[in-house]
Amino acid sequence: MVCPRINSFCERHTGLYSLINASRTLPLAEPAEMSKEENAASLKPECTTPVDGSCCDRRIVLLGRTGSGKSSAANTILGRSAFWVETSACSVTSKCRKQSGQVNKWNTSVVDTPGFFHTTMSLQEVIDEMGQCIKLYSPGPHVFILTLQICKFTQEEKDCLDWIKAIFGSGVLKYTLLLFTCGDQLHGKHIEDYVAESVELSEFVSGCHGGYHVFDNSNIPTVSSEQVIDLMEKIDKMVAENEDVYYTREMFEGAEMALTEIQKRMTSESVCPLSPQKARNGHTLQGEDVKKTA
Repeated sequence: MVCPRINSFCERHTGLYSLINASRTLPLAEPAEMSKEENAASLKPECTTPVDGSCCDRRIVLLGRTGSGKSSAANTILGRSAFWVETSACSVTSKCRKQSGQVNKWNTSVVDTPGFFHTTMSLQEVIDEMGQCIKLYSPGPHVFILTLQICKFTQEEKDCLDWIKAIFGSGVLKYTLLLFTCGDQLHGKHIEDYVAESVELSEFVSGCHGGYHVFDNSNIPTVSSEQVIDLMEKIDKMVAENEDVYYTREMFEGAEMALTEIQKRMTSESVCPLSPQKARNGHTLQGEDVKKTA
């Protein structure tokens, strides 16, 4: 069945219909050769080969709205200034970028992505860039980390989880972990207490099957090191619960099929309108529940 939250999300964002119509009627087109080469280059690790010569043990994709601290979180994880960060009224990240490094015992690669509600890119461009990220980031990420800034939980933040499900499929929640940034703004309050204060935030957190974590931006080396190790251990726990299965390109292609079905349904409704109840309950999407594969 079509997820009621996705239906509600489509209704709230009037531009979603044209976005899906433009970018999801057909599978993502192959980019021009130069663009494809540039994209591939941007996803190559610019520094570092794992110390044991093997593939990275942990593959991470950072998602979130513009200004939520994705790039800063990526730098904290890797322990260096791997991604460009600046205070700006405009979005800084416009391309998916990958950097790699040794994080304690983990050979780790991190992909930073353009933010949802980007200030200079259209929603279609953001989603297409994320699609290319998954197609080029072989064999696939172990975890999607959704960044959420402390003391900022507006409707746009709430919509990010719906965006992730719409783009990557509902099964992506098995591979999603919520990361609160700017943890220093808690001023000593425990993150568990902060989450419990809001029913909506608690429900949002429960949607991320990998649980949640918080980064303190105090720049104290011992604090940064400990919180990164704690995060990586939570990722390890999630990977174990997923039986070492990661998110695959096939899963993404299944989600593309589901979005195409939503587009067809919306086109049909524009010709022959259906009641909201029928729209929510009368359509089954092929590919909505995509089983994970090794």
